[in-house]
Amino acid sequence: MYPRAYGSSTMSGMALAWQQMTAILVKRFHHSRRDWKGLIAQILLPVLFMVFAMGLGSIKSDLQHYPELELSPALYNLGPSYSFFSNQNPSTSQLNGHHVVIPRDR
Repeated sequence: MYPRAYGSSTMSGMALAWQQMTAILVKRFHHSRRDWKGLIAQILLPVLFMVFAMGLGSIKSDLQHYPELELSPALYNLGPSYSFFSNQNPSTSQLNGHHVVIPRDR
């Protein structure tokens, strides 16, 4: 083991955690001070992209006048589609025909 220096003390608990966190922040500050291009890439560019995205999101478009679109597998002309299900309750057997709705072409 290494001999303990005169006047040194060991830290533990929250004091140690606080000292380690402060040391990491000081180290990060000195690193980013030397590497200003990295600081711009990590701080300034994401902020600019967020401002740009929020600006695009706030542009009002005229979407409220478009009609609703029908989404159906029949639009893709893929041929017959099959769905498999099981009816575990015999008293609801009359509902089996209503589970599958085949869309009609317009």
